[in-house]
Amino acid sequence: MRSKLALGGLPSPLTALTSMHTVLDVVEHLAVESKANEGGDALQRFYYELYKPDATEVKKAIAEADTDTDFDAFAALGMH
Repeated sequence: MRSKLALGGLPSPLTALTSMHTVLDVVEHLAVESKANEGGDALQRFYYELYKPDATEVKKAIAEADTDTDFDAFAALGMH
């Protein structure tokens, strides 16, 4: 990673990368580049694993959703 940064113009990552957000952006960029080079669905699987929602939050959102009201609102659009 250090050599990749040096080749990109950052000879001293400790002083050039001033925040944790910047460091995480660089690491994610390197990981995405690596997965894209793997080919197939490696990049798609990487993004899914990285950003998938927490199962507990999904179950909570489903339990709290008022699907009847949502359906009634959709039906009220007059799509006959």
